[in-house]
Amino acid sequence: MSAMGKRSSLVDYYWESLERLDYQPRSGIEQSLRYLEDGKSVILTAPTAYGKTTVTKVLALAAERGNELFDRVIHVLPLRSIVQDLYLDLQCAAKKLGIDPAHIAAQDMDFSDSPFFMKKVNVTTLDTFIMNLFKLPVAELRSALAGGG
Repeated sequence: MSAMGKRSSLVDYYWESLERLDYQPRSGIEQSLRYLEDGKSVILTAPTAYGKTTVTKVLALAAERGNELFDRVIHVLPLRSIVQDLYLDLQCAAKKLGIDPAHIAAQDMDFSDSPFFMKKVNVTTLDTFIMNLFKLPVAELRSALAGGG
């Protein structure tokens, strides 16, 4: 909370993240965060290395500290290798951002930190996300296939 008792906005968290991580600001990311705060849906399309993943770090910081919009983040990616890369990146950034690394999880067909996406920050593959969406968590899939569920 700020000195005036008002919760930080996503844009405030963005600027704090930039400072803590020594990143350069991107107007498209800032504008996307403003749209989210206004309740609008956002699809951020930008070139490789623009900093789109910074949004996940900003939202992670907001989820960790509490905000009025959401209580957890689920970042969905197409490949397991990218899930693990982002998971490790978030773990490394956690200390600089003041996020408890135990609140960050990854989940895919081979690895599961938080089978029901209950951590503050969850990174997963599209197939795992969809299976959870349709009430077949990957953590329970092995048991079901083995005849135990």
